Amino acid sequence: EAELAAALGQGAVAEDTNLDNAREAAEAELLSHAAGVHGSRAAGKGLVAAYAPVVVALCGHPAVASGHALLRGAALAALSRLMAIDASFCEQHLQLLFTRLRGEPDKGTRAALMVALGDLAFRFPNAVEPWTEHLYGLRKWGNSLHDADAGVRQHAITVLAHLVLNDMMKVKGHIAEMARCLEDP
Repeated sequence: EAELAAALGQGAVAEDTNLDNAREAAEAELLSHAAGVHGSRAAGKGLVAAYAPVVVALCGHPAVASGHALLRGAALAALSRLMAIDASFCEQHLQLLFTRLRGEPDKGTRAALMVALGDLAFRFPNAVEPWTEHLYGLRKWGNSLHDADAGVRQHAITVLAHLVLNDMMKVKGHIAEMARCLEDP
């Protein structure tokens, strides 16, 4: 009977289910920041609960936004990494990330934010989908395809091409914006 179950792959399915359950339990413990939403008893005891409010406050603070490029970059990198952990946290803070991308004077941070947004789109496509036009630079937040720096434009086209080629994002009518990047201004 065990040989038949193994031949049918039933043992592998059970192992996958156990691994999925263990992963979900670990994520639930890590993400207990959303306890008020999900009603968990472990309210505020997870890693995200400890650091997320500080990181969000830093990224939204005007002094940080106009401060040293290294501090801005580190704060935004921390925010994007926390966003990659949880879909609801990601959805809640996408506007902040796009706002900072729009006003970021440092080209290295703009390029890193574009890569981070690509990672978020790959991890949580449904959360990032409403912001697609911002990724393509068709709206006021996010204009990486038309950035003054060629390196940022290159990162943007690479990230978008990766998302399109992996069927994580549909091109729709946005192919013209990508095609415009083939010619440097």
